Amino acid sequence: MNYSKKRAMAQQNAPSLKYISLENGTVIHLKEEIAQDLPARGGSTDPVPNDVILSDATLDDKVRKIKVPVREYLKMAIEGNGSHYESEENNDMVKFPNSFTIVSQKDRTYNGEVVYPVYSYNKAQEFLDGDSLSYDDLIASGVAKSNTYKPVQDYTISIK
Repeated sequence: MNYSKKRAMAQQNAPSLKYISLENGTVIHLKEEIAQDLPARGGSTDPVPNDVILSDATLDDKVRKIKVPVREYLKMAIEGNGSHYESEENNDMVKFPNSFTIVSQKDRTYNGEVVYPVYSYNKAQEFLDGDSLSYDDLIASGVAKSNTYKPVQDYTISIK
């Protein structure tokens, strides 16, 4: 397999928002969309979009790069019942702000269980390798004893 050296050198080493927990008051500045795909799943031949936005966030009094998955951004509640979409009339276009601030967070749950990043579970690789394991089965496999990740957070954000 050949791969572009330019593309390889352009890869950004940055933690994903799903693998870190941000404090209230953290300001995230969205910088650059990175389009990427996961392999097709569930009998489909179409790859699954897994886009992220390379961003800057102030963590531990230092500006650090983080990747904000588009899907995670859309799960964030907006303070004051704001919308992620252009307008009620044009809700087929997502609106990304230049920056947003974390207002609050809580551990994400699924069927009453606290959710961890996929790699935290005993059957993570089996889940990622194909379509034979459902998300429910992944969660049921339990969190690995070697897990070092914190629970995934549900964030409420403020956009100004």
